[in-house]
Amino acid sequence: MFTAFLLLAGLAWAAPASPPPPAPDASVTVDVPPGWEDLTEQRRSPDIVAVFKGPQESSFVFTRLKGGSLAGSPQKKALLLDVLSGINRRTGLAFIPRREMKTVTFKNNLTAHSVYADLDAKPRMVLTVAEFQGRLFLGTLRTAVPDTMLPSILRTVHSGAAEAERGLSRRGSSTDSQFGFVLPAGFYLRTVSARERSEGIVAVVLGYDSVLSFKKLAEGSTSAGEEASLVQLVLKSAPGVDPVTISSVKSLSTPAGPGILYAWGKVKTGQVHTQVSAGFLPWSYWGYSLWAVGPRAKDLIESAMAALKAGPAADAKLLAATPGLARKWSFRSKLITALASLVAGVFAAVVLLRLFGGRKTRYVASSDEGGSNA
Repeated sequence: MFTAFLLLAGLAWAAPASPPPPAPDASVTVDVPPGWEDLTEQRRSPDIVAVFKGPQESSFVFTRLKGGSLAGSPQKKALLLDVLSGINRRTGLAFIPRREMKTVTFKNNLTAHSVYADLDAKPRMVLTVAEFQGRLFLGTLRTAVPDTMLPSILRTVHSGAAEAERGLSRRGSSTDSQFGFVLPAGFYLRTVSARERSEGIVAVVLGYDSVLSFKKLAEGSTSAGEEASLVQLVLKSAPGVDPVTISSVKSLSTPAGPGILYAWGKVKTGQVHTQVSAGFLPWSYWGYSLWAVGPRAKDLIESAMAALKAGPAADAKLLAATPGLARKWSFRSKLITALASLVAGVFAAVVLLRLFGGRKTRYVASSDEGGSNA
């Protein structure tokens, strides 16, 4: 309830309905603190950058500020005190601000002008005017440890403008909107190319100098034995994979509900240590084939699964009933999967050529780009 109010309080100072902020500003993101829930996708205004809900009524809202002059410290402090008064009026609580306003600049070049407030003589809230890349933002944090939480959150504010220009983002959904990700620093969703879409790929995740793709399948399976065999079949069918290095099939749970079965192996090459990893994710009436390649393909799958959540088009009831709704694999399904593994093998070969093609690249480009993203 208090989180919802903080959202409204932030909106009161959000940008007006005049022209929207430029693209670099729109790509500003904030990392979710460990143990907190990200409610940003439920926002009702494009001016809201982040909405987080934490334990014991903790909450954080980060919004773009209205245009106007806040050139001096007195103006910034007056704005923060005005917002705090509005919170007190609407909640019936009595947050008491401290006299001083603290100003701190972090390594990400964000400067925070903050007013701390106590409730029942205990520190419980901090309001911040944040200056970041020439724009102003309002941060509203309620927590029992504001002195600790505020710096840890504000240090993670960053602009993904350069990444956005290359089709990279830290959060987003699959092209079928069935699942989504809120990825930590160092991981990105890449825009799915037209060719990949035609092959059924709905999402591509980058990280650890590796690439992970999600291919939608028409049918799913509830038989762990059959799924495990199919996962290993994909690895054994991929060219260059040393059969001796193929692991046993492991299971891994996800925050979205359905878990995955996956395995991994090494590619025969004397130049660079490279892994490939294959997996299967059952989902409602269908499923997804996972394929990762790179120095830490296995780690990328595990990290991506830790950030997996239901997307805007996912039906909660169907998702919860996934094991009972998915059908057994038929011979046709096995044949389709075997053919898909051959496609995956070709994809692996192309990626490996790019990885070892004479220059080290940080990320693997889409199949339509004919090169690598630096």
